[in-house]
Amino acid sequence: MSKILLTGDWHIRGSNPRNRIGPYKQQQWDKINWIMNLADREDCVCVIQPGDLFDNRQMPEEIKRDYIYLFKGFETPLLTVYGQHDMQYHKNKHNTAMAVLESADAITILGDVPIEIDDNVHIYGASWGEDVPEVLNKDNINILAIHTMVIEERPLWPGQKRFIKKNLLMKGNSNYDLFCCGDNHNTFY
Repeated sequence: MSKILLTGDWHIRGSNPRNRIGPYKQQQWDKINWIMNLADREDCVCVIQPGDLFDNRQMPEEIKRDYIYLFKGFETPLLTVYGQHDMQYHKNKHNTAMAVLESADAITILGDVPIEIDDNVHIYGASWGEDVPEVLNKDNINILAIHTMVIEERPLWPGQKRFIKKNLLMKGNSNYDLFCCGDNHNTFY
């Protein structure tokens, strides 16, 4: 069976986050370059990145250009979905940095039509605010990249909205064999 590299929210940005010192842009670049190199070196068929590829929808032209060249410089394709940070007003996918990278064939944005990466391995995507797609063939190995907050039992803070309980996600979508979830910044099994 083929190898797939799963990762998380990258929040690529063109400036240092508040209170961050040092060469942030270079360190960010080095980490993502390392991930893509690892995928190529390990002969992965793809890298799945579950949203919030960018920290906001608008990126300096230099950042978009540099990451187009970076991603196109590797054999392993980058498959992703939109996170809320990638979209204008957390809902509009147009006029975004991700749309530019997709137009340049540097990334593939996943949706309800699966990407077939192996004879029987299909990858679907659910961007921020989207419903989980229906699996077309239950006999395949079906993978879902989704950007939504997944919680164990209780909301993480008072008044938290827009989340799904882990058990409901997995039991309600039992035709998926693997979930790659963004937005959490936590791991769970």
